Amino acid sequence: MGIYTAPGVLAYTVNGTKLSTDLSLSPGTYNATVEQWDHCGGAATTPITIKVISSSSSSAKTFYNL
Repeated sequence: MGIYTAPGVLAYTVNGTKLSTDLSLSPGTYNATVEQWDHCGGAATTPITIKVISSSSSSAKTFYNL
């Protein structure tokens, strides 16, 4: 399973059925894709939009079960 932050830009991969990671992203809007691969060469994808803004405070957000 992996996270693409842009077309062809694989930012994270994991062997398994659960994603749990932190990604450092510069401010901007990301049309990301989560993709899961099966053992037969198939894949399923889910698009997500992530908007990152710069902030001087510690207002970081963590998202679960996307």
